[in-house]
Amino acid sequence: MKILYDYQHLYGQRIGGVSRIYAELIKNFKNKNEVQVDLGLKYSNNEYLKEIEGLDIESHKGLDDFLSGIPFRGKLKIYQKFQSIGLQKNYEEINRNFSIEKLEKGNFDIFHPTFYNDYFLNYLGNKPFVLTILDLIYERFRNDDIAKREKELKIILSNKASKIIAISENTKKDAIELLGIPENKIEVVYLGNSIDPNKTAEKPLTLPNNYVLYVGGRTDYKNFPLFIKAMQPILKQNEDMKIICTGGAFSPQEKLMLSLNGLTNKVLHFFAQEDQFPSLYKNAACFVFPSKYEGFGIPVLEAFACECPVVLSNSGSLPEVGGDAVYYFDAESQVDLTKAISEVLSNNVLRENLKLKGLEQLKTFSWQKNAEETLAIYKKII
Repeated sequence: MKILYDYQHLYGQRIGGVSRIYAELIKNFKNKNEVQVDLGLKYSNNEYLKEIEGLDIESHKGLDDFLSGIPFRGKLKIYQKFQSIGLQKNYEEINRNFSIEKLEKGNFDIFHPTFYNDYFLNYLGNKPFVLTILDLIYERFRNDDIAKREKELKIILSNKASKIIAISENTKKDAIELLGIPENKIEVVYLGNSIDPNKTAEKPLTLPNNYVLYVGGRTDYKNFPLFIKAMQPILKQNEDMKIICTGGAFSPQEKLMLSLNGLTNKVLHFFAQEDQFPSLYKNAACFVFPSKYEGFGIPVLEAFACECPVVLSNSGSLPEVGGDAVYYFDAESQVDLTKAISEVLSNNVLRENLKLKGLEQLKTFSWQKNAEETLAIYKKII
């Protein structure tokens, strides 16, 4: 059986949950004689693909490297203009054309796109394809033109796909409700954990002695302002306590929010590398994931692997991932979140219990299991 994956998220994402899914599939299938993997991908800076031997992929210089790597307002527009007049390679277009070449040759059994662009439909012929639906965040929380277009694409591709994979029961439920997909067309395949708790960072971070960890994006549904407000009384009571955030740099609005709450010096931001995350989790007093909605929630598994107590929102798919190994709170309640964090920080017995339960819950999820269940779905359609 030969599976063709395309370029979309394997090119567009250096690190992140979506590209991690496909990189782990490719890595696991490399060890299976019954599966061959092909990639419609010529250029990529994806960190996970670099870990897989034998992939014929070239690195490229993108927006981050453009004009000496110096960030400034309007840089993207200048970069795109240079691409349009041929002074800068359009690597996305090159990768798309490479995917199209692979599709037209037809030397594969199943096609699996890595995101929702429908460019491939005109080149697929009669070959089957599998679509993975990660979440319905746009459909739940946005109503702009971008969200409407993504919903439209999901519906088009869902109708044409031979089979659909949802990464949680909650995502499956939302896909049935919001996209009108028949239940028997969707199968749930959970994700896994990639973090190695024993890995030592090449450049170790200098961490405070006492901190609460926040990992990932901070857009509206992530509930970051509620988290900051909930932490305010805790930080005031504990002078040495800090918050560490990863992800993108703080926006001007976020900086203003921290300043107005008197927390500018209490909230630290790290651009953490992959090998630095184990120490971030292992040394944290607890990890807080306040999101109102997640398709799955890989950081929860990362915290489990590093024996970090987890305070988790009771929304979306998160209870599926957390099981009984976390301390839940009402995602709409600042008071409830403050209470949850305070209890975990002050109760040593509870903390140790959460660590043990987290390690046990982690056994439910693995990338090997993810690959086996995905392969079983592939076999059903050929």
